[in-house]
Amino acid sequence: MNGTPHGWRVTPLPPDWGTTRRRILTRDRHKCYMCGAHAPEVDHITPASQHGTDDDSNLAAICVRCHRRKTSAEGVAARAKPPRQRPAESHPGTLTDR
Repeated sequence: MNGTPHGWRVTPLPPDWGTTRRRILTRDRHKCYMCGAHAPEVDHITPASQHGTDDDSNLAAICVRCHRRKTSAEGVAARAKPPRQRPAESHPGTLTDR
């Protein structure tokens, strides 16, 4: 399959993800950036499938409920997008007498 299937991440999480996850949860005091509830998970604010990075500035603590809701909405949006179409190209020349 070409591209990102269903909007999912196609590259693995970095090998030090556990350390990054703990750092973000500590930084955000385990508070969901969407609703303020207890947050045991870390979210990519701009999803990796949309070229979001693993930089701390793109990561935030998120609760399970908000994470499910956001991930579901991202998947629906990815499937709803019309396929990318290239603009029509003009023909380089016309056929003349053969």
